[in-house]
Amino acid sequence: MDIKSESIEKACKAFKNHVSEFNVNHVSVSSLNLETNELNCVCSNYDWHLEYWGTGLYKRYGKRCEPGVRYWNELDSEHSRILFESTESQLKVDFTTRHGQFIEIFSIGMNDKNARVEMCDIIRHKPRVSNLLYLISKEYDIDKIQVPREPTANLINQNKAYIGGKHFNFGDIRFTEKEMQTITLILQLRSIKEICAFHKCNRAAETKRINNIKKKLGCEGSGLSKLYDHLNHYGVTLSCAISSLDYPIRTNF
Repeated sequence: MDIKSESIEKACKAFKNHVSEFNVNHVSVSSLNLETNELNCVCSNYDWHLEYWGTGLYKRYGKRCEPGVRYWNELDSEHSRILFESTESQLKVDFTTRHGQFIEIFSIGMNDKNARVEMCDIIRHKPRVSNLLYLISKEYDIDKIQVPREPTANLINQNKAYIGGKHFNFGDIRFTEKEMQTITLILQLRSIKEICAFHKCNRAAETKRINNIKKKLGCEGSGLSKLYDHLNHYGVTLSCAISSLDYPIRTNF
């Protein structure tokens, strides 16, 4: 991958336009396929993108792959150095999640090291930002980056921005907004009758939607218990599903 290519620069600018509302120094999102060790990424700050990949820091990408919240100044001295010398950020945080064979990292660089509230508000947009990565990478034909097999290989054995159309990504799985609503209601243990009432559709239409969700998750024809297992495997929890939507699901309908 040529990090200085015109397509990368255009992709970063397009991404910046879509996340400018966050009012932070930079936002980046990346997705690592654990089976191929191919990485797809985009950043709202093209200069920072060049600095990170140009210094070869991506070779230590495995340090950032453990699911959870990670502060850059706690990674190692090299991550701290490049953060404070190359950006105006006082705080940079990775939000790392595992979705099947994919690791996704949503990373935010901020001026105020005490801006925890703003950071929490931004993170709820992660599924949409993940979808932006998918759409922009496809539009600008971005090549994937091959990262070193170690230390990410051991993770294989461990147990949503949108453009217009409102889709939400969890690794390589992509749900529509209505599918996310259905998933949220299923995780709330709603009956098929209640879900039909919410969507104002008949039972056949809702059953078809649920079957499509199961098909995407690789559990077509299985019962709800298996669906719960597969949703959990891809990191689709109730809190994550609710925060993916523009508005909360009503408790009464």
